Amino acid sequence: MRTRVYTSADGGTVRADLSREQMEAMMTHPDTRIWVDLDTPTEDDLKMLEADFGILQLTTEDLARQGQRAKLEEFDSYDYLVAFDMQFADNEITTHEVDFLIGRTFLISSHRGSLASDDERARLEQRLPRVMARGVDYLLYVLLDTLVDRYFPALDAFDEAIDGLEDAIIADPTPAVLNTIFAMKRNVVQLRKVINPQLESFSRLTSESYGVVQADNLIYYRDVHDHLIRIFEVVDSYRDQMSSALDAYLSMTSNRMNEVMKRLTVVAAIFLPITFLTGVFGMNFGSQPWVQKDPGWLFWASVAVMIVITAVQIMFYRRKRWI
Repeated sequence: MRTRVYTSADGGTVRADLSREQMEAMMTHPDTRIWVDLDTPTEDDLKMLEADFGILQLTTEDLARQGQRAKLEEFDSYDYLVAFDMQFADNEITTHEVDFLIGRTFLISSHRGSLASDDERARLEQRLPRVMARGVDYLLYVLLDTLVDRYFPALDAFDEAIDGLEDAIIADPTPAVLNTIFAMKRNVVQLRKVINPQLESFSRLTSESYGVVQADNLIYYRDVHDHLIRIFEVVDSYRDQMSSALDAYLSMTSNRMNEVMKRLTVVAAIFLPITFLTGVFGMNFGSQPWVQKDPGWLFWASVAVMIVITAVQIMFYRRKRWI
């Protein structure tokens, strides 16, 4: 658990990682703003939230379980926002739930794993006094903006993976490629399930009547909302691309099958007249008048005829570009 406490009584400085008693003492100041960041919260952490911040047990159970849908819920003394982080690795997009509890003077963030990279955290620490001076809603904007900005590199990497998948479909449409197509289609479905509810949450946050965000900070939330709209449109285009990739895979495999069947048909056609000749003359070999009076070249003449017929067929098929 990491805590950051800002109050104008300290000259606008941010005090870090205070004890529980110190934090409770500073909470009595009317200008205090508190940020509590929980990485994999323990049962004691959740009980502290209930006791010190008035968080309902229903909410702390959601924090402990995870697996929530992106949402925005309103309670008497705080609002509960569920957002998602996004990362791309090994041709797969993974999402991680990040929970925010927004009160009048406090912000509580709960997550599993790092909420930001080391560089992002260092930059935030440097500007944290200015950020918290503008209110906990502005701090929430900074954190959400960081999460949403991390979507773009993940989506760019996913886009490159789609390009590589399309090249693989053209070069060698193997069953492994088909498995990759279905895995990436599941990723796209997952992204839609994550992003679409967040659009609904931000639509409510950017409404002046909702009252969580100060009027001066609404413009920043609208900017993040615009980014989410762009991301949703990109994800929608990915769904079309994956459908096209599946169609292309089926078309390529069908074309390969057609090529194989065409070659087998040509081979069968080449042997058809030869088979006919050998069948007709072979069944009537003993009744043929020239067998008993063979001058010695009839057999080789018949072989030469079959070779000529085969050569003519091959030339004809090549001219037609069937082989």
